[in-house]
Amino acid sequence: MKYNKIALVNPPLDEGVVKCIDDGFWQPLNLLTLASYIRANGYKGEIRILDQSVANEKEILNELKAFEPDLVGISPNMDSYGQALRIASEVKENGSNVVLGGAYATTLAENILSNRQFIDFVIAYEGEIAFLKLLQGDEPDSIPNLVYRCGGKVICNKVEFIEKASLCEVDYSLIDMTRYFKNYSGSINPGKYKNPITIITQRGCVWREKTQGCIFCSRINQKAIFDDHGDIWRQIGKLKDKYDMDSVIDVGDDFLGNPEWFKIFYHSRPDELRDIGIRFIYSRVEHINESTADMLRELNVSEICLGLESGDVEILTKVRKGNTPRQHLNAVKLLAERNIKIIAAFMLGHPAESEVSIGRTKEHVSRVLEFKNTNELVVSLFTPLPGSLAYRMLLEKSKRISAHFKSSDLFHVREFQKEWVGHFCRTDFETILRGADELGKLHRRAYIEFA
Repeated sequence: MKYNKIALVNPPLDEGVVKCIDDGFWQPLNLLTLASYIRANGYKGEIRILDQSVANEKEILNELKAFEPDLVGISPNMDSYGQALRIASEVKENGSNVVLGGAYATTLAENILSNRQFIDFVIAYEGEIAFLKLLQGDEPDSIPNLVYRCGGKVICNKVEFIEKASLCEVDYSLIDMTRYFKNYSGSINPGKYKNPITIITQRGCVWREKTQGCIFCSRINQKAIFDDHGDIWRQIGKLKDKYDMDSVIDVGDDFLGNPEWFKIFYHSRPDELRDIGIRFIYSRVEHINESTADMLRELNVSEICLGLESGDVEILTKVRKGNTPRQHLNAVKLLAERNIKIIAAFMLGHPAESEVSIGRTKEHVSRVLEFKNTNELVVSLFTPLPGSLAYRMLLEKSKRISAHFKSSDLFHVREFQKEWVGHFCRTDFETILRGADELGKLHRRAYIEFA
């Protein structure tokens, strides 16, 4: 079957989930890279991208009803999967086929197709090539990464990984960029830039590739792959000319993860792009030293998200974070001296979490905040996300838990968290909630995630 009208959807968050402080102005690269690839490789049908950042639930459903797509692709997370199911059920009733993709769907593909008859396919891991083949009408059994039903059974095809971060340039004309720029201008943390555009320079995490990563990580990329420096700068130049872009937001897991790549990226910047800023990146703290901090300043980096997680050395070791509170403070200090802002990200509910470790984390947050360059404080409640080592640890804890969760695709986040705390922490869930609330009061821009 060939599909001539497709809709790609980032679904709204489920009821009760609080939106992130910065939600609303990150262009949906997951959907854009998919749409750009099929368009660049000959797909002539109509494409609509519907993103919860700029459209609410009612707008998305009305658009889907009016558009009448042949195929709807949905990319849910754990905190939007309930809404994804609602959308999938409704469009299926209206005659559309449904395919899910992304990390959450990859991990739970067999469960999803076993439990949800209104979902036709899941594309696991990287989706560009498989999605194009599906649109072209290739036989399901010939499409790598496709999970589907045949004869009442769920079939998982062989997995093929992409050896490039980007298969083609992203076509931002597929969305209305003005809506994202408008949201950014009205956000609580715009900084000095006006028109940031989200880009991708890499896939995967170097730390995860080397060590299997932090136990709470649910990334699905097997390797860390970085794009060519010249290609990145050329794309940035085009975006500057076309959209009056003044800065980029990079969504890669660790912008400094490959030190040699970062050095070449820094040295290869064209003179005519020296005014372009880097509005936001992620980085691990151990990569930040005098030299890299200087390069970040000269690249006009405005803000870096640092996953600090805890102020307790034992906790950091148990979650395989690979750094220490002392390294945290050194990185924050170096960035503060260069007027580079940070988002300080912490988490409560780690294995062995106790009232003592929560107290150490609270003290550590206070020390971080002394440097005055924290734009936002993010406090997450530990959630064993499907695909993470923590998820496997929880399911292996007892036959009861395995029987309750192993075949599920829809989880109640709070139930999941309580099960985790009850089996892996040295304190109770109410103490962890209270600790998160206390941390949230330490900064005027605080966000408690998975609360």
